[in-house]
This record gives sequence, structure tokens and C-alpha cells, in this order.
Amino acid sequence: MAWPNPFRRRTENTRTAWGLTIELTPEHLTPEQTLPLKHSYDVLGEQCLQRLNEISPPPQNALPRQNGQHAAAKMNKTDEAPEERDRSLGDDKNPQKPEGPPHRDLYALLRDNAHKDEKLGELWKEVNTVPEWVDWEQIKRGQDVFYRYGSAALTGLAYQSLLGGMGAARVVETLARTGGFGTKVARRRLFETTQHILQCTRTLEGIQPGGEGWASSIRVRLLHAAVRQRILKLAETRPEYYSVEKYGVPINDLDSMATISVFSGTLIWLSWPRQGIYVREQEAVDYIALWRYIGYLVGSPTDEFATTAKAKALMETLYLDEIHPSEVSKILANNIIRCLQDQPPAYASADMLVAGARWLNGNQLGDALGLPRPSLYYWALMAGQCVFFMVMNYTYRSIPSWDRYKNAVTRDVFWKYIIESKWGLDGKTTHFDFKYVPEYSIMTQLGQTQLATLDQEYNVEFRNLRWLLYAGVVVAGGIPEPWTPAAEQRLDADTIAAGDGGHAMENVGAAADSDPAELRKDLALLQGLSEKDVQHRLWVLTNGRSGSRPPKTEVKQSRKDRKARRKLEKQQKAELGSGEQSAEKTEGVPAVGEIVIKGGYPRVVAYENTKRKASVKLEPWKVQKEALKQKFGEEGWQPRKKLSPDAMDGIRTLHKSEPEKYSTAVLAAEFKVSPEAIRRILRSKWQPNEEQEEKRMKRWEKRGEKIYQAQVEKGMKPPKKWREKGVGSVYGGKHEVPAWKQKRGQKGRGRREEREPAPDFSRPRGPGADYGDVGGWNDRIL
Repeated sequence: MAWPNPFRRRTENTRTAWGLTIELTPEHLTPEQTLPLKHSYDVLGEQCLQRLNEISPPPQNALPRQNGQHAAAKMNKTDEAPEERDRSLGDDKNPQKPEGPPHRDLYALLRDNAHKDEKLGELWKEVNTVPEWVDWEQIKRGQDVFYRYGSAALTGLAYQSLLGGMGAARVVETLARTGGFGTKVARRRLFETTQHILQCTRTLEGIQPGGEGWASSIRVRLLHAAVRQRILKLAETRPEYYSVEKYGVPINDLDSMATISVFSGTLIWLSWPRQGIYVREQEAVDYIALWRYIGYLVGSPTDEFATTAKAKALMETLYLDEIHPSEVSKILANNIIRCLQDQPPAYASADMLVAGARWLNGNQLGDALGLPRPSLYYWALMAGQCVFFMVMNYTYRSIPSWDRYKNAVTRDVFWKYIIESKWGLDGKTTHFDFKYVPEYSIMTQLGQTQLATLDQEYNVEFRNLRWLLYAGVVVAGGIPEPWTPAAEQRLDADTIAAGDGGHAMENVGAAADSDPAELRKDLALLQGLSEKDVQHRLWVLTNGRSGSRPPKTEVKQSRKDRKARRKLEKQQKAELGSGEQSAEKTEGVPAVGEIVIKGGYPRVVAYENTKRKASVKLEPWKVQKEALKQKFGEEGWQPRKKLSPDAMDGIRTLHKSEPEKYSTAVLAAEFKVSPEAIRRILRSKWQPNEEQEEKRMKRWEKRGEKIYQAQVEKGMKPPKKWREKGVGSVYGGKHEVPAWKQKRGQKGRGRREEREPAPDFSRPRGPGADYGDVGGWNDRIL
């Protein structure tokens, strides 16, 4: 949060913008100096894009068409395998569509044709030439700075650099026309941007010529040229679509410099300090040098990043001259909040996200962006998050070996949870293709909140509250638990940073030694264990934090003790398979929070019971049901009716056939669900894959057999298809013959004449029995 400095002396050069006090210097750009930058751009990049389009024209039928109402741009599935492309959420009705055109990688085209074309060769030579001011050791240190303050960095990038940057009215006019910030696609759009950052900072080889970050930067440069070319082409036909005179050239040099600035200078001098983190001067120099080189690769002017003083002056100039929120700014800023709320891995509520955005941007800018005002409770949670960041970052930064360990862990965690996890990019890295194509009808509108993912294991708000309480206890003069480096290392290893805020999570770690009898009751250890055994068991489970240490040489158990122990284990396994035991696991075993509050010992104590509970695999809907109960409580929990995929498909078919007759209200009343659920079903474009379709057809087969078998019992003749499958067959049995299968004159007999029973081949068994050749199969086997 920005706090005013009561001791600052104002001069004639003092300016204030959105809570930031600026002292103008000769290094600050004037409006006369920034005006030409709004009309200049990367000409070489656009010329090379034109040549690449001539060499390999983009397939016209592959261009996505976004929804102008919600700006829910369809993803171009050329990045995915054909089988994944069949699962697209697009408008195609038939999921088994033929394979689309081959993937077009502009970077690969540039690389393969650089020696054949003069312009392509010029660009290829430029990006492969390392500027004289690049020091690879300094670049490496700059990469470490990002991961040293990684969680706070992602929080600042999401809520200040991106969300706060939506206050730049000129820039959002371009973003809104791409449709890439509708609520349905904005989250993936954020992850793709984070992918570029991770590829540029993960390893030094990744940013050097030929590395993955280096190649992604060139792809981003060509993507910017494609967006610029598309918008200008549309503006030529319809001047009212985009005003170059008013907004400047799309993605101009000033916009490119602003992008590099919000990724570097805004973090150093705004986002990190407002979270309580102040970097060293050398760290600031190294981090600015890293982003100066990235800016060079993406075609941005780099002179303003030659020194930290110039970089800070540029950041302040942009804050002063460019941040003027418009109505479009409000829409995009709120879309970012709506696409991230209640989403993994942080599962932060909308109030928590808004509190984070206001904490970093200030209330003045938050009001201008149309963000609601959160309660004091969420302000307190943000304070707890800042306490967590300060403790972790300053502690590890103080010891070099710990710092190296933390940076290595954070690199792996970021890549795993943002790129490889199912709630991130799911392992499908983007090639920064032209997915969000500007069209006349596209203008991003305020989207709807995305459905929450309910299989959450933790919530970031609980962590923030816990750290706020820790800080309060420390300020009051007491520390609840001795601090140890090993405990903090385990804590940081569980830190998870995500593209939707960089929130972290950690395990419960209390260490009080409570009453052994109470622990035995909580752990269900009353049976079969003595007081001494309980104390020894607690010592093992709590790593020495509770109980008594067992002797080094354990006395070998007697045969009677081992037999009693095995008997007890069999009883527990038998109870585990019954319904009573499953209910006992969910109700009898105390929750982690209850254990910590009650006894003050770590949740690892309940490992054995929780392990048995976790071993039972539940259906996804049961997991979601349990999560809803935990989230809303017993009073607020209202279970909804679960519709099968077949029922939802039928709802879509009925509504499509006669929309007026089968309206939303009629379908909601018939299927006994809410109208909002019907609307979501009608909007959904989900199509089953081959495996799901096969299971679905099997369900239909079983359902058809059951239905027509019931008709057979009533005397109705089933269709030929089901008769061929054996429905209504009575051969080999003594069942009543259906009326449709009886011959004339037989109706009324009621039953078919019984056949002569088969001879009984079984004989008495015993020593010396002669079974002969006519013995039954059982006799022959015996």
C-alpha cells in the first residue's frame, strides 16, 4: 500500500499521480518527446511479417472468430495434437472433424528463410547479434532476482502491472479489439504471458541466442506486428473502428517501452515496496539489464533502460501521462478479477483479489477502474500476505546457501504449477500464434464470473490470516513456536506461485505437547496400545515434538502380542469396508484445524487416519459436493440436481428444435433445475471424446435393454434391433412366453410346456466310486 510521506518537501517540479509523488528531472520524458513515439513502431518486424505471409500464407479458414458480445475468443487449436483439437470448445457440432491445416510457426519460418530473403536476413542478424552492453553474468543475476522475490513478483505483475496497467486508455483500445481479455480466455492469456517470462528467466541458456526464451521473444515481436497490421487494415476500411490520430499506431514504440517498464521498473519501485520488499541497488541494476535485453529482442527502444535512473523516470512519466482510465479500462480490469476468482491453485475470492489490486494500485486508481471496495477483513488479509512475503524473502536473502536453494525450488515450482499443471497450461506451451484476431464486431464486454473449481485443498486467505495472527503475537511480545531453518525450508518448498496472483501455501506447523490421553482419543489409539506405546508413537509421528523417545533397541514382541496386533489390524480393515466405517472416517476423525486448535500438534499426527480416508477414491461430483458443503456450511449448502451428459444433450436438442416452446423456464421446470443452470447448459459447446462417446453408447444400450425388456414383460413386441440382441428371448428357460411370441390357439395357456428335464449325471462320491464315461462335469473334475 502507498503511504504518504509527511516529511516530503514539495517543489515546483513535484507532481502527484494516483497516489505516487513524482519529482520531475531532466531524465523524465516530456509530452513533446513521447508524442513521436506514439506514431513510430517496429518497421523491420512488420516488413518481415509481410514477407513471411507471402512465403507461407496464413490459412483463412483457420482464423478464429470471437464472440463480440462476451469477447470469448476461441482458442486456435493448432498448438495441440489432433486428438486434443477434437475436444475444442468451439462452435463445431461434430467433434470428429478432419485435421486442420498444419501449424504455422513464424519463428521457424524466419529461421529457415533468413538466408533466402534480404529483410528476413536483416532481422535474423539483428536478433542473433548480442549488444555490447549485455553482460551475461549480470543477466544471470537479474534472473535470480525474479525468483528471489518470485511470489511477490507474480502478485505485482498480475494486479499492478497488468490490472493497474488497464488504466492506460490508449493501450486498452488495442487490447479490447483483440478479444483476448474476455473472462473465458483471460486466464489462459495471463498464463501465456507468464510462460514467456518463465522461459526468459528459467536458465541463462534460455535467453541466449537459440534458447526457448529467446525464440519466444521473437515470436512475440512478430505477433505484435500481426496485431498492428490487422487493426490498421481494418481502420483503412472503417476509420471509425480505430483512430490513429487519437490513440497512435497500435503497439507503437511507447507501448513497447511501457510493456518493458511494467515488467521491470514497476516491480522494483512500486509493487515490491508496497508489499514490504526493498531490493538492493545492485539487484535493481541487474533486473533492469535483463529486461533491457528482452526489450531489444521484442523490438522495443532500449535507451531509456540504460540506467536505473532513466528506467525509474520512464515509469513515473508513464504513470503521469498515460494512466487515464476509461470505461473500457473498467471492463478489462473487472474481467481479470472475474476470471481469477475461486480458481486454483490460490482459490482466492473476488474480495481478496480486489483487496490485492487496491493494495498495490491505491484506492484512487481502484475507484477509477470501477473496483468495489473490500471490507477491512480483506485489507487485514493482504497485510498478512505482506508479512509472509517479507519474512520469507528477507530470511532467505540473508544467507547465500539458503538463497540458492530457494531460487532453485521456486524455478521448479513455478514451471510445474503454471506450465505443467492441469489448472495451468496443462503442459501445452504456446507458440504465441495469432489467436485473438481483431474484427469489426469484436469489442470486449464485461464478462460473467467463471464457475469456481471446487476440488480445492486449501485457500490462500487462511494462510494470510494465519500469518497476520503470527505477526500480531510477535508484536504483542510472544512467539508461538521456536523458529528453525528446517521448518522454514519445508515451508518454502510448499510455496506455490500462480499466474493469478502468486499466492503461496504452506503446511500447518505447530509444536505444543498436549495431554496424551486427549491425543489418544483424537488419534483413535485407545485400543491395543499402552500409555508407553502411545508416547513412543507420538514421538515418531511428530518428529520428536511430542511424546517420549523410544529406546534404541526395542524388545522383540512376543508371539501373543504379534497375534493380537494382527487381529486388531484385521478388524480395522473389515470395518473400513463397511458403510459405518466410511461414515466414521468423515465424522469421527477430527479435521486438521480442530486438531491444531485443540492439541496444538502438527497435522502429520493424523496421518494414519487421513491416509485411509484418502485411499478411498470418490467420484468427482462427490468431491465437489463435499467442497461446497465446506465452503458454504450446512445452512448455506443447497445441493443441486445432477444432470447426465445425455440429459444435457437432450436439453440442447429440444431448445434448438423449438426455442419458443422449450424455453429456459419450461426446461427448468421440467428438469427441476434453476434457469441459470439451463442457460449454462445451452451456452456450453462441450462434445465428448471417443472414450466418453463409447461409454455413453454402452449406457444407452443397457438403458434400451432395460426399457424393452419391461415392454416384453407387458406383452409388447420389441423392435428388430433389440430382438436381435436377445431381448425377449426365452430359449432354454421356463419363463412365461410373451403374448406376441405365442402361436394361435396357445394364448391363454399362460405357460409354455415344460421340456423334459435333462438327465442327472451326478453320482454319490466316495472311495472307489466308478464315474464312467457318462459322469457329470463336476464328477469328472473331482
